[in-house]
Amino acid sequence: MSPAWMIGHPALLNPLLNVNRKLLFILLVLILPVGGSYAQKLILDSVVMKDTLIESSFEVVHKPLRAGFEPMFGRGWYGTSGVIPDPMSQNGCDNFGPGVGKLYGLRLLAEIPFWGDNSPWTFEPTIYGKLHSATFDWFERAQGYESKANALTPFTVDHQLSASLDEVGIEGRMAFRLFEGFQVSGGASVGYVVHRRYEKSLHIVEAGNTFADGSRDSSVSSGVLVDSSVVLPNLSLALNYELPLSKKLRVQPSVEVTLPILGITNYWKGVQFTGGLSFLFDLTPRREVVPVFEKRQVPVIVERKRDSVVPQAPLTATIRAVAVTRDGDTSSVVRMKVEEVLTKSACPILNYIFFDEGSAQLPKRYVQYASYADASHQFQGSSERRDIKLMDLYHETLNILGDRLHRNTKATVTLLGSTSNTGREHNDLTLARSRANALKQYLVNVWSIDPKRIRVEASLLPTRQSPTNTEQGQEENRRVEFRVDDERLTDPITVTNIEHLATPDRIVLKPTIGGAAAGVLRTHTSISAGGVELISFRGDATATSQEKMWAPTEDALANLRDSLRLDYDVWDKANNHAHAENSVPLDVSRVTTQRSERVERFSLILFGFDESHLEHRNDRAIRKAAEMLPTIPVEHVLIQGFTDETGDSQHNDALSEERAMGVRIRLEEMLHEENVPLPNDMHTEGRGSRDLLYDNKLPEGRFFSRTVNITIQRSAK
Repeated sequence: MSPAWMIGHPALLNPLLNVNRKLLFILLVLILPVGGSYAQKLILDSVVMKDTLIESSFEVVHKPLRAGFEPMFGRGWYGTSGVIPDPMSQNGCDNFGPGVGKLYGLRLLAEIPFWGDNSPWTFEPTIYGKLHSATFDWFERAQGYESKANALTPFTVDHQLSASLDEVGIEGRMAFRLFEGFQVSGGASVGYVVHRRYEKSLHIVEAGNTFADGSRDSSVSSGVLVDSSVVLPNLSLALNYELPLSKKLRVQPSVEVTLPILGITNYWKGVQFTGGLSFLFDLTPRREVVPVFEKRQVPVIVERKRDSVVPQAPLTATIRAVAVTRDGDTSSVVRMKVEEVLTKSACPILNYIFFDEGSAQLPKRYVQYASYADASHQFQGSSERRDIKLMDLYHETLNILGDRLHRNTKATVTLLGSTSNTGREHNDLTLARSRANALKQYLVNVWSIDPKRIRVEASLLPTRQSPTNTEQGQEENRRVEFRVDDERLTDPITVTNIEHLATPDRIVLKPTIGGAAAGVLRTHTSISAGGVELISFRGDATATSQEKMWAPTEDALANLRDSLRLDYDVWDKANNHAHAENSVPLDVSRVTTQRSERVERFSLILFGFDESHLEHRNDRAIRKAAEMLPTIPVEHVLIQGFTDETGDSQHNDALSEERAMGVRIRLEEMLHEENVPLPNDMHTEGRGSRDLLYDNKLPEGRFFSRTVNITIQRSAK
């Protein structure tokens, strides 16, 4: 066994290096006679450990995009509705009964994955052609002269009406996988009639008599079906089973029932049962090999040459992701789990309505109804809502106030109009009063509120004004504030939504750079999924290896389907470039409609501009959170403070921490008052303006961002 063989197999040499470098030296001396000149060279050189990216992979199975064709055969049962018109039937004479027919067809179809690889749903668009035929009968008893018997004898005539119709059309279905191999699908189709014919004939079905020409069968008439619809809408329901024939080819036998929304004609409607055999070809790969890179140390021989210039190490880079727990512990991220959960939030009421500069007309972004009848029909309620975002809910503030005033007939409200007191609005107290009157007229005209219950006041600036020397502050001062004598009028609204929880909920990117002897010029770090960049960071010579933290937003989590890709690029001042990449696989799970809420969220707003003082009005929302904690299994409680984007980021971080800590102290006081033990995992943090909750282009978005959220996550068990 030579030293060269051991250097080529670092798994054998590595334990020796970890024990002691001196032992390695002794070992190399002992095997010198065997290794010969190479061993001597190894002693003169040195062995060092070097960070190296070791590539491995794992396999991800995707739902494929498939296309194919399906021949069909079926039968239909048709019942006449009404009298068959001339010339197909003579009214009062013919009395055709229900008909039976055949159906032949061919489909060209595709299967498109819906809602990701883990979803049981598939969308199936189809182009088809069908050939229909059906026969209607009625039997007539008659008498005819029989020569042999020389008398009138009875016989039976079969009146037949044979109809044929061809159509082409398109169909859309949604398919649901019940369990492995079986799926049920349903959808609607629209066909266009390209051919429609009929033939009426007579047939003697008993021996003895013939028609005048001596035959027993006679064609009466034929032609184009009358009263025939050109467009044929249908509903269908099918069940199929998938059988693999090869890696790319699948066959699916199926049974289907079709119900026409309109009949082929206005007198011919029926039910069709069809059997088919689909041949489907995979157009995209079912399996994808995703690379995973892991940094390891391997032994490398560094050759020492006397009187020679040591070459500079090449520029290298690595990137990896770690998870940071709320306790500050870190661990490598090997997989991110994204879980859809039902979230119940106590959404606050912002008692401000904002106006455009110089205007007393309600902006169009607020939902407005024309009358009480219109509001009663369309308004979705002021206590509980489902599947609505907070900003959309805020734009119904007037209707929420109107509905609550309408239900609570003793409550009163004061509307305080104000201006920015700058520019066109300088010293314009009339404009402030007009704004308050605009709200009053809406409540009176639409929600039938007694005008005596509404008091109007005006001031040039709000009582709690935003800075008047900035454009954003001036926008926030152009408003009407409503004040109520009954706090129930401004109680939060309970909203149930489907949201996403990420585990870990934030990751930290840790880049490293090696061999940058010339000095780093710039860096670029990015996170992407499915070819779409989610976030990027740029650095320069002063911040080359700083950690980058990413907390995915709700919009990002809702659209994640592929693995996260991490990219890191570095350029040095000698124009060298190094690239590193890594990946974080995803596990995405869906929510079921029967599942109870996993997350309860309580929002507290109405912090004034640059304020952290917790007002008494927020006690109602905090108390609801305190009352819920002892009634549910709690996994953890997160109290987060936020700010708007105005001002210095460091100041905003400190301000948001003060807001969050004030809420935590008040929550703990309420729990102690009720002798309720504190949750084991309660964490407080200030997010500042790093994670903007809402768009800050509008004043309501900035007000809603000055908030503290109490998030209670239930245990999964």
